[in-house]
Amino acid sequence: MRINYFVAAVAVAFMAAAPAADAQVIQHPLSDLVAGGSSADGIAITDPLRPGYGWRFSEFTFRSTESVPVSAGDVVIRTSPADATGRGALNFVYAGELQPAEVGRSIGFLVGYRAEVVGPDPIA
Repeated sequence: MRINYFVAAVAVAFMAAAPAADAQVIQHPLSDLVAGGSSADGIAITDPLRPGYGWRFSEFTFRSTESVPVSAGDVVIRTSPADATGRGALNFVYAGELQPAEVGRSIGFLVGYRAEVVGPDPIA
């Protein structure tokens, strides 16, 4: 099994072994995926063209980095289905509300997670 670690602030692409016609779209507040959240064990995305294969994203971490504090509950993670090239994406979006005094100040956060290709014979 090949394991990769990523840190992302906006979006990270994943690539299917073949284009996925009806790939899943999954959306969660990040607070569900970090330690103590209701889905802290992670999320899995299956490849509809290769049953039993897909990707697993787990061990999410979160840290606010800029002058406007951001909580994990203010960030939404959403998968985008694979396109004709077989590539999909994980998108991390700030969905909180700004107070008038925060307008014009920087918003930033770091998300860490573990990504695995899964299946009977994972692609290395």
